[in-house]
Amino acid sequence: MVYQVYRVASRIAQLNKLLNAAERKVLLNTFHKARSNSTASASWPPPKLLRKYSLFQMKNNLPVYIKAGFSDKFVFNSTVALIAVGLIDGMYTLLSMAYPKKQS
Repeated sequence: MVYQVYRVASRIAQLNKLLNAAERKVLLNTFHKARSNSTASASWPPPKLLRKYSLFQMKNNLPVYIKAGFSDKFVFNSTVALIAVGLIDGMYTLLSMAYPKKQS
């Protein structure tokens, strides 16, 4: 099972390298139409996923971790802030262990 998933993923990666953005869009539209004409009750891939896919494929010189807008920026900046707080707390702990308080 895992091997089959790996093979499919590697084939998709090879196709992505070969196709440019316009060809990807045509391929996704064709795939979406073919799935909607079948007997499946739900459309695949979902329209929300297609919108996100097109958002992340845009060439707008933004890094991936901030392409989705405010929520991505918030998560990234809060992660950086938590890392900074952790580093400061770790330095404080090390310094307090290096210079213990004298007991009288």
